[in-house]
Amino acid sequence: MENQVVEFSFFDEINKKANIICDDKSKLNPKSERWRFTPIREYNALTFSNLQNTNINLDSIQSYRFKNVILFVIMNGKIDLQLSDSIPNGVQIENLNKMAQNYSGRIKSSFTKISNIQENYFSAENITQFNNGLFINVESNIVIEKPIQLLNIQTETNSFPRFLINGEENSQFNIIEQYINLTKSESKSNSVVEISLQNGSNLNHICLQNGTKSHWNFYSLAVNQYKNSLFTSSIISLSGKRIINDINCNLIEEGVSTDISGLYLIDNNSHCDNHTKINHIAPFTYSNENFKGIISGEASGVFNGLIKVLPDAQKINSSLTNRNLLLSNDSKMNSNPQLEIYADDVKCSHGSTIGQIDGEALFYMQSRGISKSNATKILVKGFADEILNKIKIKSIIDYIEPKIEQLMRNS
Repeated sequence: MENQVVEFSFFDEINKKANIICDDKSKLNPKSERWRFTPIREYNALTFSNLQNTNINLDSIQSYRFKNVILFVIMNGKIDLQLSDSIPNGVQIENLNKMAQNYSGRIKSSFTKISNIQENYFSAENITQFNNGLFINVESNIVIEKPIQLLNIQTETNSFPRFLINGEENSQFNIIEQYINLTKSESKSNSVVEISLQNGSNLNHICLQNGTKSHWNFYSLAVNQYKNSLFTSSIISLSGKRIINDINCNLIEEGVSTDISGLYLIDNNSHCDNHTKINHIAPFTYSNENFKGIISGEASGVFNGLIKVLPDAQKINSSLTNRNLLLSNDSKMNSNPQLEIYADDVKCSHGSTIGQIDGEALFYMQSRGISKSNATKILVKGFADEILNKIKIKSIIDYIEPKIEQLMRNS
């Protein structure tokens, strides 16, 4: 009983801090540097009532399952163990609330500490609504061949998923996050993923975001990496009215490697916002970041990527790239890759491009008998392939490619 009182006090204190942060609406100031290219003023005027819009049956859920995976279903932010596969040996997957009673030390060192609620308004907001998160722990020296698919299905107006993922020493595993929105009216999801990778652990992470034309998707991913760990991530934004991604990676000890890529497809009057920050804290660390956007109609996008190198992070190697392909004259993109370097023995590079389809390449292909529409498809597909080639799971590639073709048909 005493332990339960301690845990309640721990959560109660965090919740109190989160509510104070959320009461400060200046953090969503449309004129601030963080939000000046994002329609946050529109969001501030909205009210999302917690209504259920859509029913879904088991067969519909299984249709979203990828081949050869360990499936876990999260309905409106809450894990549904009745719709989940058996858990393999060496892996713990539990309700985050329940886990607190058995792993108090682990949760206190990670929960809300990796995703800093002081710096991330929506991570704090998630805490104020948090009541049923998911904890995943892969034990030392365990290799999980099958990917763990976290299928997030939203049928209600509001959804607040939260995941705490820990890879112990020398563990190897794959996580597929998939977000499916089935609501029929204005809706919102606010997801927070905190990941801790211990010495020598290896995580391949894929996030697939699929919303509706009236869906606001806020997604926060925060990672702490320790000695010789490897984190590879692909963030694929396929649809949604407003997509706001906040990604923060901390390379804390030597030998850490981080490779983050992203592909966003936006059309009509949609908006996609990617804010990323990679913190090189220790020497002899490596990071590579590559985000690409395909934008059509009157859609708009923001990429704001920061590589920060602290004074002790000597001998690091880092690369940051953002490239964007505009398929219409009305589409817009704001790209701002940045380097903030406080060490003097480093290799860092960054770059950004925004442009339309190469007219010369298009003309050349047409001169070889390829129709303009087919030539355009080939060039757009080739633009996306650099990101897609990092995804080694064929069923996921087969899921993404039709979305690219649909975007071109609508442009």
